Amino acid sequence: MQFWGYKRKEGRAGTRNHVLILPTCACGSESCRIVAGQVRGAVNMVFNTGCSDVAANTEMSQKVLTGFACNPNVYGVVIIGLGCETVGHRQLREKIQSMTSKPVVSFGIQEEGGTLKTIEKATRAARDMAAEAGMQQKELCDISELLLGIECGGSDATSGIASNPAVGELSDLLVDMGASAMMSESIEWIGGEHVVAKRAANPEIHNQIIQICNEREAGSMAGEEQDYSSIPSWHGPFTMLVLAATILCMVGADYIAFLPPIHITACVGAVILVLAGVMTEKEAFASFEMLTVFMLAFMMPLGTAINDTGAGKMIADAVISITGNSGAFVIMAALWLLTWALTQIMSNTAACTLLCPIGWTIAESLGADPRAVVIAVFIASSVAVCTPMAIPANSMIIGPGNVKFKDFLKPGLAVSAICFAVSMVLLPLFYPFY
Repeated sequence: MQFWGYKRKEGRAGTRNHVLILPTCACGSESCRIVAGQVRGAVNMVFNTGCSDVAANTEMSQKVLTGFACNPNVYGVVIIGLGCETVGHRQLREKIQSMTSKPVVSFGIQEEGGTLKTIEKATRAARDMAAEAGMQQKELCDISELLLGIECGGSDATSGIASNPAVGELSDLLVDMGASAMMSESIEWIGGEHVVAKRAANPEIHNQIIQICNEREAGSMAGEEQDYSSIPSWHGPFTMLVLAATILCMVGADYIAFLPPIHITACVGAVILVLAGVMTEKEAFASFEMLTVFMLAFMMPLGTAINDTGAGKMIADAVISITGNSGAFVIMAALWLLTWALTQIMSNTAACTLLCPIGWTIAESLGADPRAVVIAVFIASSVAVCTPMAIPANSMIIGPGNVKFKDFLKPGLAVSAICFAVSMVLLPLFYPFY
């Protein structure tokens, strides 16, 4: 069996003869797109990394980029870099040239004097390369030189009954004729790995397929391990020192007059890390959990409004009417249970922010010290252990630990009961109502 293709000196033949416009980093991707759009027969790829990479990421990035360049459907490569990326355009060009005999040229935006000049030069080079590619004629190639790459695209409800079986049938036909097929994204095997493993050529490959999926599900793939080799050794101890000092200052703010408020102390700690070069300003701002910030920003005024508009007193009166004249202890217990119940299905921060003013209002209306009631609300909001949606940390263990909903209830209810009992005994002792 033969097919018409473009033969490459390195082995496999291609069915296309593209000129690849290849960026070395995210900053070069847009220039590559513009160049490819001006040259018939040129294609580009978008590369969203390449700057400030750790060693493991750099190695993987270079493997991906050189893989694109060496693809048999590529005639030649035009590389565009910025000039300050982890691996520069010259280094990438030399690496590709050591792996293939294809024509490869490269340009650096900073070296060429800007984006426009780089695009102009790269476009001319790509047009010359495309003209050369147009001179190459297709030849009859043996089917053994054909490699079918199978990639998971945008799946929908029909993929399993139409496109997937069709691609699988095509793969079987080509392999039977002597070609090869390759599936990427082994994560897509999960759930059907037993079907793939049944078709393994031998028991060793069968076991490898199962092992890959098991390791991926457990989150223990080597590629997921953080590589700290490129981080200076002093960063870790220095960060711990700043963290310890920040916490000590926060604790001491109530006892030492010259110490700033806790929010100022936290900001100072973050600024010290930025000034010391442990993290950049961009990394510091990127670490903000905006969802939490906005939630606090809107829930706290809501809590204040409940108190200021009399809504808090209405709720307090309703709770008092239900509990009768049972006193501050019963009110504290009721609010503990109400906060605990809300915390299992909504944000514990929101539940605490909402119910603290109510607890304070009820206690004051009874003439009792509100501290025990408010702290009871705080403690109850922290016992977010009975459902996977109570706090983000709970949901993170569902997949890796194969945890079910009922698995949260068993220990969660026991822990909650203990916390409730301890709170009811100790809080009135530490903060007497009267």
